[in-house]
Amino acid sequence: MRKILESCPSCHGPLTITGVRCQSCHTEVRSQYQPCDFCTLTEEQSTFVRLFVQNRGKLNAMEDLLGISYPTVSAKLDEIIARLQGHAAQRGVPAPSAPPPPLRPAPAPTPVAAGRAPAPVGSTRRAVLDRLSSGALSAAEALVLLQGGASAPPDDRRDDQEEGK
Repeated sequence: MRKILESCPSCHGPLTITGVRCQSCHTEVRSQYQPCDFCTLTEEQSTFVRLFVQNRGKLNAMEDLLGISYPTVSAKLDEIIARLQGHAAQRGVPAPSAPPPPLRPAPAPTPVAAGRAPAPVGSTRRAVLDRLSSGALSAAEALVLLQGGASAPPDDRRDDQEEGK
């Protein structure tokens, strides 16, 4: 399988991934996804990161393994860090020293498989997402509901969490 495209082959603009498909059962999920930061690395950089992690981040081990000088290993690592930070900045991800932005529920993917009940729409879907964000539902329970499963258990989890504080 080929590496994911990093930019449009026609105009070189950014790409948005709009679907994924299971190779076993052929279920398709459609939504909007962005490639991860590591997807922007070249094949050489990706291999370097893999070896770096396998060698527990030891630059001396990388020097011996790759047969290059310590300053060259350090420069390659700096190049990868800069590329990852640049990609994160393009996506609006704050620098590591800044606190992360508050979490917002992502748009729910839509299953496109035969035999599944349609996902709830409108206020029902919003209610499930609100209960998920408040902690009243687990991610697994919300997923079942969003995929058209049975109704959720009563909304009593929040009371249990407040008593445990």
